[in-house]
Amino acid sequence: MLSFFNDPKIFFWIISVILTFLGYYIYVKDIYFWENKPHFFSWFIWWLVTLFIYFIQISWDSWAWSWTVLVTLIITFLIAFIAIKKWTKDITFSDTISFIFALFAIALWIFIEDKLFSLVLLVLIDIFWYYPTFRKSYKNPFEENYMLYLLSIPKFGLAIFALNETTLITSLYLYANFIILFLLVFLIVFRRKVLAKKII
Repeated sequence: MLSFFNDPKIFFWIISVILTFLGYYIYVKDIYFWENKPHFFSWFIWWLVTLFIYFIQISWDSWAWSWTVLVTLIITFLIAFIAIKKWTKDITFSDTISFIFALFAIALWIFIEDKLFSLVLLVLIDIFWYYPTFRKSYKNPFEENYMLYLLSIPKFGLAIFALNETTLITSLYLYANFIILFLLVFLIVFRRKVLAKKII
């Protein structure tokens, strides 16, 4: 029991889970009380992809960060459900095409037996599906609370440190999200500053 608490990987995992709860709490709160408008298509696909990735990870015994993914899985489902009523009405033709493509890719994934290839496909779907949120954030950066994404950067970083074994299977999803979220936060902050100068 003592070694459990002395293991720094456990500490990284606990902080990662705390950041997950904190980030999503802020995001959900702002859906109800501010102008935060989640993109339903994005959140539904993120939930679906996270569901499959979670089962892949626990099959590889990556328990150290699978708890972080499990928390993310539960909360993304709740946000997707909330987004049905609160979602942005800014849905474009490209968003719809992207949504159909993502569903097709996920259907293809179901028939793939190779775990590495299936994980790579899921990560690509996950990254690709940030497109609607990137597009909406570029157009309306003040409708997206970037604190969730900002807190998710160290969350994924700590989850990487919490891995018992760093392999492509265990770390690809974490590294990919770490990078894409950094770019998303940068975009939102940059666009807010640009639009603020235009208002002035």
